[in-house]
Amino acid sequence: MPTALLKHVSPEDAALAIDFQPQLFMGVESHDRLKLRSNPQIIAKAAKLFKFPTLLTTVTANASAGPFVPEVAKDVFPNDPIQDRASINACLDSGFVSAVEATGRKAAGHHPKA
Repeated sequence: MPTALLKHVSPEDAALAIDFQPQLFMGVESHDRLKLRSNPQIIAKAAKLFKFPTLLTTVTANASAGPFVPEVAKDVFPNDPIQDRASINACLDSGFVSAVEATGRKAAGHHPKA
């Protein structure tokens, strides 16, 4: 990994956020739908295997986008809470920012008020 990138991101100061809802990919026709469902599950399993802090998040799950896909939420992280946001920008959502802070990591783009 290039040295300049390591100054900004390293395994010790990063967390993984997975935001994956069925309604958001229903119109995708450029990729196989089975792969669209399988890829986040593979990433989630790897994150769990390596004990990498992982947050599950949705946007307006009850209103329009639907629940988090069960292949990740129920099969990989069954006891983890799912942060449902009202904003597309996760860093503008206080619940998401709090969940990131609880990992001991910082949300990229989040600049606490001084």
